[in-house]
Amino acid sequence: MKEFRGTPGEWRLSEWTVRDHDGSELNGGLHILDAEGHLIAACTTEGDSEVEEANVRLMAASKDLLEALQACIDYGSMTGAEWVPEKARAAIAKALGS
Repeated sequence: MKEFRGTPGEWRLSEWTVRDHDGSELNGGLHILDAEGHLIAACTTEGDSEVEEANVRLMAASKDLLEALQACIDYGSMTGAEWVPEKARAAIAKALGS
């Protein structure tokens, strides 16, 4: 199975805000950071911030979700079970670009 070639390690969310000289909030959003605090992605929250936050949370969890799906497929292969849905295999292929 093809391996994930993106940023290794844990990913986490961090909020950020840009303020005007008077301290008023201009805009903000969420960062996805690696374990060392390096930026993976920055997303602004303009418009429906609840939807945008949900989208960013899914992006931050995507690496963990990929690893969980891969573990399910590996377990199925080891036990001879063919219960893994094609949708799971398609999601892994989409994530890995294969």
